[in-house]
Amino acid sequence: MALADKKTFIIYRKSPAALQNIFTSAYGLRKCFFERADELRTRLRELDRTQWLDIDSLRQIQSEKLRELVQYAYREIPYYRRLFDQRGLNPGQIQDLSDLNRIPLLTREDIKAHADLLCHPQALRKKRWSQSTSGTTGSPLKVFLDKTVIWAERAWIWRHRSWGGLDFRNSRRSRHWRGTFGGHPIVPFNHRKGPFWRVNVPGKQIHFSTYHMTAAHLDRYVEKIQKQNVRFIDGYPSTIFILARFLRTRGLKLPMKAVFTGAEPLYPHQRRVIEEVFGPRVFDYYGLTEKVASAGECDQHGGLHVNMEDTIVEIIAGNDRTDGGTEGEIVGTSLVNYTMPLLRYRTGDVSTFRQERCPCGRELALIEPVETKVEDIITTRDGRFISASNLTYAFKPLTHIGESQIIQEDVDRIVVRVVAGDGYCRADEQRLVQGLQEKLGARMNIAIERVDHIPRTPTGKFRFTISKVPFEL
Repeated sequence: MALADKKTFIIYRKSPAALQNIFTSAYGLRKCFFERADELRTRLRELDRTQWLDIDSLRQIQSEKLRELVQYAYREIPYYRRLFDQRGLNPGQIQDLSDLNRIPLLTREDIKAHADLLCHPQALRKKRWSQSTSGTTGSPLKVFLDKTVIWAERAWIWRHRSWGGLDFRNSRRSRHWRGTFGGHPIVPFNHRKGPFWRVNVPGKQIHFSTYHMTAAHLDRYVEKIQKQNVRFIDGYPSTIFILARFLRTRGLKLPMKAVFTGAEPLYPHQRRVIEEVFGPRVFDYYGLTEKVASAGECDQHGGLHVNMEDTIVEIIAGNDRTDGGTEGEIVGTSLVNYTMPLLRYRTGDVSTFRQERCPCGRELALIEPVETKVEDIITTRDGRFISASNLTYAFKPLTHIGESQIIQEDVDRIVVRVVAGDGYCRADEQRLVQGLQEKLGARMNIAIERVDHIPRTPTGKFRFTISKVPFEL
């Protein structure tokens, strides 16, 4: 749950649990009004229709939106006007998807160096939102967008969840509740007594704290899930996996209608345990803060369907685009973000196009489960299990770090390797240590080690966290 502003969050954090539940429900009511907005419902109805179009029709939609976006970007966005002029590229030369490779790839370094030039000049002054990436490389990226992009993303997510039987358009009439295991500090970190959840009554949603998941506390999580008739679960795969592992050690199962995962890679061993304990198949979702690519798993579980109506996904192997069978980097283009157009953005994520058609009947392109950074779970002295995704919040305010990596040497000691960027100073280190201790506890010894580069695995993958402490429940 994200609260409106810093002042509200301070009040929330100091309030008793009963008042925090009121805050949570008030925020949930606000989301309910958002989801009743005509813009979102209209967009979702359109996605419900277009998901059944044939592949040629879907590509035609992409080509039409691409032509319009490129013309706009050249006319209104300083970065692209300069880029096209320098390369002698006329926007009229981009007519369909086959012309995409005329446009150079865009990197996160390009965005950081030219953020203002990538935004519409008026958007720099008013009516824009900013979001920061997770910072799993230790270098968060800020991107700008408008309400149209928010509507589009919510529609992608809700279409995906409807494939698993959860549809916000009728969820309020359902007797079933949803349990969410995300990264927001819904329960203050220093609380040692329950409850370790907060309730959104209008949304029939329980936000479970992912910072208090100890063996001693998880029994109470299970009791709350059973008592509240929770039948849908969503959240980070690593935190849902912690709960599933706990249940399996107890010989317990909690039948669910669907489990939705996202924001991290879902590894095969996690999927096996989650499905064993909760019964249904997992519906995985791939999305990015940059909104340039998104895809979701349908009820056939044969890959992830790309949301082709609003994004273009390419897979680049070496310097070549691949249509199937070859693994490569995902390059994405948002067709809806006119505030900060990102054309052919290199995501750093890896996947493969599937060549076969999905038995579900949708011809939305299929990609294999996405391979992003490999992550470990951090174990604290007081028995908590912390997902790597939760630790990214400590890095988000920092802008002078090139890359970073967390290594847990012992249960009470971690080392943070930092590749310092321009402007990095002692104050950044202090802020980082403070942010990590808020998540891990004051008893965790945190050492900062400056390095020239972060080593990759033999397969070239980046590991944000490496834990040398066995994960045992």
